[in-house]
Amino acid sequence: MPIWDQFKKALDDTAKVVQKQAQNLAENAGTAVQGLAETAGNAVGQGVDAAKKALNIPTGKEEFQPDPDIYDFIQLLYYVITVDGEITEAEDKKFTELATELDENYPVYKESLINGCLSQIELNNSEYGHQIAVKLGVQAILLKKERSFREKKMIFWDMLSLAYIDSFSTEEQDLIRFVREKLSLPKTLLEEMQNYCSAIKEINDEKELLRSSPRPYNEIEPLVNELTDRQVAMTDAITELLKDEDKEEQ
Repeated sequence: MPIWDQFKKALDDTAKVVQKQAQNLAENAGTAVQGLAETAGNAVGQGVDAAKKALNIPTGKEEFQPDPDIYDFIQLLYYVITVDGEITEAEDKKFTELATELDENYPVYKESLINGCLSQIELNNSEYGHQIAVKLGVQAILLKKERSFREKKMIFWDMLSLAYIDSFSTEEQDLIRFVREKLSLPKTLLEEMQNYCSAIKEINDEKELLRSSPRPYNEIEPLVNELTDRQVAMTDAITELLKDEDKEEQ
């Protein structure tokens, strides 16, 4: 099954994982809250396991050649975290996590991939400036091949979600708008995905408050259950949004 087609199955499985965590909430308060935190925090990575399973990687490092689609995808993610000129610890951690989940052999070519992105930026930086140099790198990847509407949404969702890891900087917002235009995705899709990203951040913030709460679990249990219900509903909505095959529109 093609790499991008397997994203749909991974997303469908995500909702089932969240629902299972909801059933376990009453059994162990600490574990339940922590599990909810991990599920919400991993929203960026929906579908990466499917991509990983689609790889057919030689075992010998000298013979290893990364899958070109995965390589390009990791490059796009790196451009997201570098566009504002500062890579935060949270961004670097999540990027490395996603890249390794996409390809367990990522550490083998990590240095060359990052250096390739930085070289491309440096090549155009003096003439156009850092932000436009990043856009040129992104554009070169996006224009390499034709993609289905669903594939475009998958790419866009992961780039947007990564940009939301900490603060959604002005430079990141501009890059995301640029990517939407290059992928010919509707403006309404950007707005809808941003709403989901904001909801994820809200759940994470509430989760942190519950984590540090000194109150007994019987007091916070209704709040935990509410967060879980919201997470399940949001995961289902994202799944439907990304697998939908409606026609493209401007």
